[in-house]
Order: sequence, then structure tokens, then C-alpha cells
Amino acid sequence: HECSQSLAKETCARQRCPCEGATTNGRPVADWDAVRSCLSEIVRSTVRNNGWMPLSNVKRLFRSRFHLILSETALGHAKLSELLQDPRLRDICSVRLQGNVYAVLPPQLEQAQQPPTPMQSQRVAEEPPPA
Repeated sequence: HECSQSLAKETCARQRCPCEGATTNGRPVADWDAVRSCLSEIVRSTVRNNGWMPLSNVKRLFRSRFHLILSETALGHAKLSELLQDPRLRDICSVRLQGNVYAVLPPQLEQAQQPPTPMQSQRVAEEPPPA
């Protein structure tokens, strides 16, 4: 059953349409502009205040705060986590596994917590000390 559901979501994502079973109850489905705007607001208010937010809260917040349906398949992604990692949203948020929960984080928080790459470390070591 899970395999057929994944296949259905991938098909919907390719066709850029909400999956059957996604009830809209007359609410509009968010487009890219709305996703960027609403997600920016969610990150500014909820994520920044708490440091992070469970990925599972995102769709509920779109419905309750903005009266929009967030459909990852309508935007070309089979999974919500993939949608939030789309390059078009990279400046707004990041997604990372925290324990057993996917977390939505501010973009710079993920960058700050990542160790420098070997190339970055080498460059820092080669730079002359400030005069």
C-alpha cells in the first residue's frame, strides 16, 4: 500500500497537481509566491521563537493561519521535506532530522551548525593573521 501511495504522489508531482485524497474544502492551493511568503512568516514567528518546528506542523499552519492548502505535489515534489529543501526556499528555511523528527530551521542555523569543509579549514589556516 505504501509503495502504491508513493508512486501516486510521484505521479502527481510530475503532473504538478494535488494528490487525490488531499481535501481542499474550497481553499486555494498555495503557489510558489504564496509558499515563499507564508513560509517566511512561519519561520519569522514560530521557528525563530522556538529555534525549530516539527515538519509535521507546516501544512496545519498553512491551513489555520493563511487559509491555504500546501500541496507539495502541486509544486512538483513527492515529499514535503523535499519541497522545503527546494533551492527556491533555501533562503527561507532548512530541514534537518533532529532525533526522530524532521525539523524546520532558519537557514543560517543549519549553516552555523555544519562543520567547515576541509577546503574551508585549509583556507582559514592559510590566511595571514590580521595586522
